[in-house]
Amino acid sequence: MATLLTGHLLQKAVLNTTKRRVKCHPTLLHKLMDTNAINPNKIETITATRYDSKWKPNIKTQIASNQEKAQRMEEEDHTEVKVYTDRSGHGGMISAAVVLYRGGREKTKMGYQLGMSTEHTVYEWEGVGMLLGIKLLSNEWDIRAATICVNNQAAITATMSTKL
Repeated sequence: MATLLTGHLLQKAVLNTTKRRVKCHPTLLHKLMDTNAINPNKIETITATRYDSKWKPNIKTQIASNQEKAQRMEEEDHTEVKVYTDRSGHGGMISAAVVLYRGGREKTKMGYQLGMSTEHTVYEWEGVGMLLGIKLLSNEWDIRAATICVNNQAAITATMSTKL
């Protein structure tokens, strides 16, 4: 109910129930919002950015069915430039990291601390990792092809999606 769109019949009623605590004669809606500590004004709205349905990305994605196949795919990939992404959490903080290899040698790396794990999603962490990888690639010269290795199927699939 806290995520109702503007103009929905119940949206105004939900917003009114969270303005102040009602001591006498609270409705079920008041009790629901108060018991669960729901405040519609503090709910984050995440908008998905998508392209026209005819858009086709100029990238190739592969998702391995298991760890052994993923390792074999990586060994068979002879792309000169490879970027590996990962995320980690320590002490309640979340970070994303990327490493760029060129010709089999580590060339550069980058990391970013997103913040508290309670404020960010795994999907967001992986997305930040992919963006950092693209940033590293943008600093390189003379790249004809590159591989970005990501260990999250939802993030990989999202790069190919054109639907909301």
